[in-house]
Amino acid sequence: MNCYSYLIFLLSLAGLSFITVLVLHILDLANVASKQKITVLKINFVMIGISPFIFYFLKLFSWSRLEITLHSQFINQLPAHLMHIPFPESQVYWSFYIVNAYGLGVFAMLLRILLSYLSAKRQLSDSIPTIIQGQSVFINEHIKSPLSFGLPTAKIYFPSDFEARWTQREIQMSLSHEKNHVRQNDSLWKVVSLFAQAVLFFMPWSYYLHRRFELEIEILCDEKTCAETTAGIKEYGNLLLAMTYVQPQNLIFTNITDSTLKRRFLAMKSKTIKRPLLTSICGGILLLAGSAAIAMASGITEKKTVFDIVSKIYMDGELVSSPHIIAHSNQQASIFISDRMTTKDKQISMSGNSLKLQLIARNIAMSGENGDIKINYDIQIQNGKDKIRSKPEIIVTPNQEATIRISDAGHAYEMHVLAKRQ
Repeated sequence: MNCYSYLIFLLSLAGLSFITVLVLHILDLANVASKQKITVLKINFVMIGISPFIFYFLKLFSWSRLEITLHSQFINQLPAHLMHIPFPESQVYWSFYIVNAYGLGVFAMLLRILLSYLSAKRQLSDSIPTIIQGQSVFINEHIKSPLSFGLPTAKIYFPSDFEARWTQREIQMSLSHEKNHVRQNDSLWKVVSLFAQAVLFFMPWSYYLHRRFELEIEILCDEKTCAETTAGIKEYGNLLLAMTYVQPQNLIFTNITDSTLKRRFLAMKSKTIKRPLLTSICGGILLLAGSAAIAMASGITEKKTVFDIVSKIYMDGELVSSPHIIAHSNQQASIFISDRMTTKDKQISMSGNSLKLQLIARNIAMSGENGDIKINYDIQIQNGKDKIRSKPEIIVTPNQEATIRISDAGHAYEMHVLAKRQ
């Protein structure tokens, strides 16, 4: 598969997340409730989280391969000693290195999430179950404030000295807050959010979206807690101040800063409006944009043009071979030519002088159906135990022959390519 398509796909996902940032600003201006903002954020996280898997399967469907095997000798077969000419690489495939560097970055981010989760689990492993105000809770001596943690269903954890530190009223409000987190499956959604952040770790706004999600779920739980316990802003605000400065620092837990706490206070004082129509429109835009990005980047929407390609291979001015391939757009086609070839368990073995040519042809996006054709080659020449390989790329105008020239050690290599659409 072409690494360029992966880069386009990643840029499409980055664009989708940036659209989410803009949508959030629109919802802020419209003073929309936190619950609806959370819905938009969840759509974004799900689209980004599942899109790499969808993209991969669409690529498998789109990039089927066509193989042509010819049990015959080369045209105008050259003497064997001339087949030792090195076949140098014609260009640096920077996209391949970028995609590999991206893969290492995602791996590092996922490892960070895993280690944080295991650290939190180890920290809470010796918790003791108990009942607080009719609610099943685990108490732990390593934490200083209430929290909810666990997958797939979270459990509520309290510090072991909670009775000495807080009044029954404060315990009631804390318990209500954590119960709302559990009902909303916030622990699971935080992991989904972190995974989406890992996919787009190279974009700064992916970190903003995760922090914004943490803020909105806290605001929503604050609203529900105040409604359930009839707590006033001052009473509940004092509890938040007490809890914030004793929070455990872990990627999996919600880490509240001074600015976040200020926004929670402001949210409690402000009046929000439910705008289901606006939220539905924004959610629909994200779904449409995400689906279009995945489909276009994977090439599944591209019209399946058929190309007729003749590749004439010359060494020192002598014609070595002239393979002729009919290939569908964005699909891999292969041709095998050898004077000695065997097939066993669907595996082709070639010996002696042989040629294996694979190519992927596609329309250049901006040139349209009548424009230029881009062809990526993978050519392997074998002479006994010696193997030579190169991956040239060429852009040709239909019905006009194009040439790639490479010189090495006093020998000249040329490949003449003539391509047209059927």
